[in-house]
Amino acid sequence: MAQDHNLAIFRGRLKFKSNQSKIWGVFTLLSIITIIEVALGIIKPEFLTTNKLFTLKYLNWIFLILTVVKAYYITWDFICTCVMKKWV
Repeated sequence: MAQDHNLAIFRGRLKFKSNQSKIWGVFTLLSIITIIEVALGIIKPEFLTTNKLFTLKYLNWIFLILTVVKAYYITWDFICTCVMKKWV
């Protein structure tokens, strides 16, 4: 049973020719986000660790937001909730 998968990410701004190229594109995006997280964790810029927003440091907010973005793309593209959405 062949499924017609959407081969685009970023709401259609970046399109791929095959499922394999889309997986590599999402993998690259997730890798870039992870590299940013690791670099911020190692460097720990002072202005991000001293200032707070709603009792949480800016650095923690960045980690939280980037983690949610990664979780979204993992579930959307690798677990295929984009296909399941049509059935629900």
